[in-house]
Amino acid sequence: MSDDTTRGENSSIGSSLGDFLIEEGIYEESCAVAEKRVIAWQIEQGGAKAMTAEIVTLESSEEELGTSGGIPGEVEALLILHLAQYVYAKRLGRVFGSQTDFELKGIGRRQPDLAFVKLERLPINVRDAVPMAPDLAVEVVSKTDHTYDVEDKVQEYLRAGVGLVWVVRPIGKIVEVYRPGQEVPTLLGLKNELDGEDIIPGFKLKVSAIFDYPPNEGIMIVE
Repeated sequence: MSDDTTRGENSSIGSSLGDFLIEEGIYEESCAVAEKRVIAWQIEQGGAKAMTAEIVTLESSEEELGTSGGIPGEVEALLILHLAQYVYAKRLGRVFGSQTDFELKGIGRRQPDLAFVKLERLPINVRDAVPMAPDLAVEVVSKTDHTYDVEDKVQEYLRAGVGLVWVVRPIGKIVEVYRPGQEVPTLLGLKNELDGEDIIPGFKLKVSAIFDYPPNEGIMIVE
């Protein structure tokens, strides 16, 4: 875990999410593309107890964020690109896109925007839904996603045995990292890194890389 991540977890106690976003250099940019809604991030800590937090997320205009496509779709594609390149080069398992059903025991079928399953857990043939929970589940939040729906999905994944969950929020250019037994997610900004931890050993990716949209000019098309 990077020093910036530790700072985000510890030194933000008693401060606001706005302070964190200002430190990460993304607060003004977020506000520029959003309707001016209040961001509240209330953090409390008592003794050795875990932090508790409440988030009221920004809402963007449809032109900026899109619905299920646009920027969220591009973020999803960039994350799949980086993750799949690493996973398949190392033969660590398989990466699945948003059209894949996973059968979560006691819950039913769910379709993460992106998922990873370790090689040793993979079934020989998958003709229908993958009959297990993934090791990593990723949700890329779009304009049509409600906060409570995303939170419900995260809790379902964790109850089903998913070892690591990333919630990617393009509007704030932040990523929430959830792990089993952790009450509050780790919040990552543009200066931090995504870490595969023990789920995808050795995988590290700067958060800024998944928000690295192509420029509007200077794109060369090779035919």
